[in-house]
Amino acid sequence: MGLLHDAGLADFYQHDIHDLNTLLDAMSRRGMPIDEQARLELVAELQAELDATMAHIQALVPDECKPKKVYKRKPTVVLPFVLSHKGLLAYCVHKGYAVPLKPKRAVGGSRPTLDDAALVKIALAHPRDTVLPLVLRHSELCDHLGWLRWRG
Repeated sequence: MGLLHDAGLADFYQHDIHDLNTLLDAMSRRGMPIDEQARLELVAELQAELDATMAHIQALVPDECKPKKVYKRKPTVVLPFVLSHKGLLAYCVHKGYAVPLKPKRAVGGSRPTLDDAALVKIALAHPRDTVLPLVLRHSELCDHLGWLRWRG
């Protein structure tokens, strides 16, 4: 402290560094307060939007892209569209969209990729497509919900 007094910084150090660090340390130990009721309301709101987004996707995706259950003696049943690599690839192929490829690997060569960056690229190339923006929104909602549920 002798050097701080000589430099005229002792009061600054005591008030702005030492006292503030003591306060911030106490705040850090308590953590960030979370309004549990507001968190649960937000989870319910986002889940409702997620469900509505998936229902909208189901309505827009053609039956040709949806999985089917084939029976020997019953008519074929069209199952709901699944937001998976296989489902999105079937949709893009059906629409005639060029799907980006992952870089070549040592074994197996290049493979189609449909991560969020690839979906954005495809959506920008086909601005009239209404399904891909919904798929991206669905992914975003899933991320938010996962974070909110994990925090709870």
